[in-house]
Amino acid sequence: MVFIEIIESPAQCEGRSVIRFLSARNLSAADIHGQICEVYGATALRDGKVRKWVRDFQADCENGHDDSRSSRPSVIGLFWL
Repeated sequence: MVFIEIIESPAQCEGRSVIRFLSARNLSAADIHGQICEVYGATALRDGKVRKWVRDFQADCENGHDDSRSSRPSVIGLFWL
């Protein structure tokens, strides 16, 4: 029996790196998601996000980081509270 340690607080880009690696090994998105769930438990990326990143990497996306967004800061004002 193999013991798998659960990683409880992964870096945001860590999951994408795992997806890129497993996608390069020609695993399906479903298989990749299953393996990620085994290791990351409750903090695992959702199935839809895994499928999105697999599609992106298969379309020759080399970068596992988010695209930069506009310079407008994300701020919650008192109006929204």
